[in-house]
Amino acid sequence: MASAVCFLCQADVTSGTMLSKRRKIPGPASDLASNILDELSQKFYHEKVSSTCQESEETTFICHKCRKKAEDLKMLRKKVEETETELMNLIGNVLGVGVRHSEAETPPPKKRKSSHDVEVPPNLEQDELVTVKVHYPSGTKSYDIESPFSKENVKRLARRSLNSFSSSVATSSHTSDLIVNEVAKSVVKETKSICSNNHDSILRDSCEGVKFFSWDTVYIELARMMPTLMKLLNTIIQSKDSDKKVMVCLIISMVLKSRVRQMSLVQRAISILLYGNGCSKECFNCLQPLMVTLSHTGTLKLIERLSEGHDMNVQYWSDELLSNLKKKDITNTREPPEIDYMDYMDFIDFEDEMVDANQSNGWNGFKLVGDNIDFNFRRTFQRIDYTPASHHFFHSYAIKDRVDLSGLSELPPSGEIDVQMILPSKEDIVQIKNIFVTLISRVLVTHVERFKSDSHLITWHIPHMYSDNMKEKSTTVMLGIQLFNENKLDEMCKIMEKHHQYVPQLKQVEKVLSPSGDIDEVHKLKTWDTLFGGDQLTVARARGAKTIRSGHEEPEEQLKGLTPVLEDWHSRMTLMKVIWKRLFKKESLRDKGTLSQLKILISRTSVPLDPEKNMQAAEDFFQLVLDAHIVAAAENGLMKDDSTLEEVAMAIIDSYVRLEPNNVTHVDAINTYACEVITLGLIWANFYDSIREGDGHRIMQIWKFLLLIFSKTGHKNYAKEAAILLISVKFLSSERLSAQILTGRFVNTKGREGCNMPCDLYLEHLNRRLKKVIRHLGSNVQPSSIERAAKAIGIVDHICKVFRESLSVPSNSDKHSKPPHGKDFQKVLWQLNESEIFARTSLRHHEKISLRNCLLETVDYDQVTSWLIERIIPSIIF
Repeated sequence: MASAVCFLCQADVTSGTMLSKRRKIPGPASDLASNILDELSQKFYHEKVSSTCQESEETTFICHKCRKKAEDLKMLRKKVEETETELMNLIGNVLGVGVRHSEAETPPPKKRKSSHDVEVPPNLEQDELVTVKVHYPSGTKSYDIESPFSKENVKRLARRSLNSFSSSVATSSHTSDLIVNEVAKSVVKETKSICSNNHDSILRDSCEGVKFFSWDTVYIELARMMPTLMKLLNTIIQSKDSDKKVMVCLIISMVLKSRVRQMSLVQRAISILLYGNGCSKECFNCLQPLMVTLSHTGTLKLIERLSEGHDMNVQYWSDELLSNLKKKDITNTREPPEIDYMDYMDFIDFEDEMVDANQSNGWNGFKLVGDNIDFNFRRTFQRIDYTPASHHFFHSYAIKDRVDLSGLSELPPSGEIDVQMILPSKEDIVQIKNIFVTLISRVLVTHVERFKSDSHLITWHIPHMYSDNMKEKSTTVMLGIQLFNENKLDEMCKIMEKHHQYVPQLKQVEKVLSPSGDIDEVHKLKTWDTLFGGDQLTVARARGAKTIRSGHEEPEEQLKGLTPVLEDWHSRMTLMKVIWKRLFKKESLRDKGTLSQLKILISRTSVPLDPEKNMQAAEDFFQLVLDAHIVAAAENGLMKDDSTLEEVAMAIIDSYVRLEPNNVTHVDAINTYACEVITLGLIWANFYDSIREGDGHRIMQIWKFLLLIFSKTGHKNYAKEAAILLISVKFLSSERLSAQILTGRFVNTKGREGCNMPCDLYLEHLNRRLKKVIRHLGSNVQPSSIERAAKAIGIVDHICKVFRESLSVPSNSDKHSKPPHGKDFQKVLWQLNESEIFARTSLRHHEKISLRNCLLETVDYDQVTSWLIERIIPSIIF
């Protein structure tokens, strides 16, 4: 592109440069400047400057700066002339001479308001008046514009330069105040409209509104009803779009609440957010006058109102199942006293059934989960009757099934209980070893350089029947706190009775002919079996409460329909206790290769003597030790040049994993210790992995081995619960209930693959969340305030999630990110290789720990079978 320069100052005005605002000479936009320049050049140099331009006038330009100077000179001359005329008139008044008018001045026309068409001459001569012609029905009238400000704006309108015109009017001292007043009137009008009682605004006081609070909904409402103020704030605020949206909504909401007290949806949401994160009372009361939040008292009242319908969803699920009970004649297939805690009924088929439009034809099965929660109350001023107190309450929630079980039967299986089916079989051992191959392969591709290129061959998520369902995010409903202690049997009965209200139950009255000839009415209660999950203590006490209530006459008091079921996280903790008791001894600090010595070697001071005190630190340390043992075992002559990854993993299992009874006493206790680490470690790792994937079938297989481990190590209560769980799934439960036990053991809070956790672990997270809220209540901590906080914790979490997502704030995950083991792993691996733990040397042993056999090698299957037949089965079947 050819360059262009200003003919006057020679500045570069080529298109694309900073001075590209140029005008052609001649041309309508440059005529005024050209005339002024010709006048000056004629006056001082006796020739016109335009005559010296290039012959081709199309390529002659004048820059914006030079043109502006020429036009400013014209305006300055006119200002001088007007000032001179004004002064001459004043002088004439003093001298008694008539008023003097300038040559261009004419008497101002009478102003008339009109919406008629206005004609503005497109080409204005600079020395002539600016005249505007207005067309009226009676005719056309002309008005001479005298003011320079008005003349310039008329010119802008003539050129249709609306941006220039609006900028001039908005910045001028003559009109800027008027413009601001008109904008203010528009904003006030919009404010009155949205606050009017005739408009049902979503911002008005409503509990339902805050339950479904969303910044997007608020933003759409304000953009529709208050566009002027929205545009102003969007222009002023310089931030990310997501943050800007929230800031605009907050500012306008503060304005609206200051005008009408009920326009407080945003303030309610913020109050719930602060309440859920432990904000103090003083903070509420300082922010409330600023229209940011409600007062502290108002917030507590709001939480109280929100907590009233906390279990509405569970009641709906129960009603849906109850409606199915009424559609068919359901009869119990097995009468008491055959089973202590179960009643069976036929399954209701949803297919080909007509349902109401408001009812869902999907699966609405659910499970209840509860556990003990402790609160310690410290007294500032202690007295004999006012001492520190420790209260034990019961916290619970409900979780909806993610798997559709509508096609499964409600009939219980027939046949005798085969004890051998709840013990590990040859097939179970083969299957679990295949899982071990995958787990070992993951370790090898992570830590062994030779196999890192094979990482794409590894199955990182082991598939199962319900893999797709376990990827879905779980639906949970908080049921609040019961002010009863599960350690007391009578209060446990009250806890069970409170949860029994969620069990779908159908009351029936049957007329029976008595031996005397009279007709008696017999009340019967048909129920839908509902799982009641918890740790070992909770499940055992729930079963005891059912046993006591089974003798009551009223069917409602017998607690039929609640089926206690053992959860996995506390069981995994018990397994870790078994591993610690067997392999971790404080006195074995000098025994190289033991857990205690390795802990000191890498300075893991956070690893406790009792894993229950810090499960995260214990599991992280044991995972490191297990990985190092696997790599050390592979490097002990098992990695041949032509060996594949799977062959190495299988060789490790064949050499060092001991799952079956063996009467041979090993002569190398150090090697036996290492084999025990790998064997118990792989069982623990498999348990952890199956929970993450939501694989209930694999967990039942692991429970068979846990039954042997717990019975052998003295954990008789957990061994008993393991046996009851396996017998229930295999022999006592219907097809639907068995599948629900397998698939309903997990909670997925992320909605991603491999993100499941045990139901009782999720409840521990809820307990911690609730205690955080209670901790900041200060002197307001009372049983009633604890109940209120527990019921509202669901809506509190929802509001916190909305704020995080709207503001792009990263969520605080319960699963903390782990730094790589790195140097720790290399140091542990070096110690294991130096100690030659897999060398199999006769008569070697540690000083403080001496293992001659692995745990599962010493199990007596006959003894376990006798214990099951004599002690366990009679306790669950009359």
